[in-house]
Amino acid sequence: MVNNQQAVVLTAAGLAVIALVVAVVILTSAHLETSGTIVTNNPNLTIFADAACTKQISTVQWGTLQPSGSATVALFIKNSGNMPLTLTLTENNWSPATAQNYLTLSWNQENTKIQPGASQTVTITINVNQCSA
Repeated sequence: MVNNQQAVVLTAAGLAVIALVVAVVILTSAHLETSGTIVTNNPNLTIFADAACTKQISTVQWGTLQPSGSATVALFIKNSGNMPLTLTLTENNWSPATAQNYLTLSWNQENTKIQPGASQTVTITINVNQCSA
């Protein structure tokens, strides 16, 4: 049963980062090509790449990240249900698991409510933490 305060979880899952690349970032000034998967826990919530909400997406392409760098993407979230939904961000399933030691995710819409039929622009940022060799 879905209640009117159901949290919608966007999950940064399955970052396309392999252990070798993470090791290179830690030891050198190499760059890192990354992406992430978006998962929602509510079938009435859909993520789009465009403000018109016509291009549904399930992954984020962060592009090339440098040590101490960051990348930001704008996404559009639509509530197609008949009850307000509250947005929360959870990150998990890092691949490899140690990637979470070097990458952090943040956004600008924590606990924002989206009314039925409405959409919301969200900005998600990934940061590469500086590491010393």
